[in-house]
Amino acid sequence: MNYKEILAGLLAWVLPLIKELVENKIIPAIIKRSYEAFDKKANDVIENLNDLLEKIKSTDDPEKRNRHLQGFKLGIAIIEAVGNKLTQAAKLLNKEVAQND
Repeated sequence: MNYKEILAGLLAWVLPLIKELVENKIIPAIIKRSYEAFDKKANDVIENLNDLLEKIKSTDDPEKRNRHLQGFKLGIAIIEAVGNKLTQAAKLLNKEVAQND
């Protein structure tokens, strides 16, 4: 038996195991980490806006309060825009998948 035959036999045995490992362990772990990273970013943005809201409530200087308020409103507008974009993308992608099923 030559090396090519041995290697081909070994690969025929190992490749299905590697494929199963990737599909059942690695890909789900990557998806989970992606969700966690996105969730952390979203939570950070929400916490920053909450901190800004507290500054708005506690600031006595009208000029400073107005700047905080403008930043807060901008942050809310960005959250809404991103949320709408993600919702639209999800609907479109789900529609595409449904058409190809």
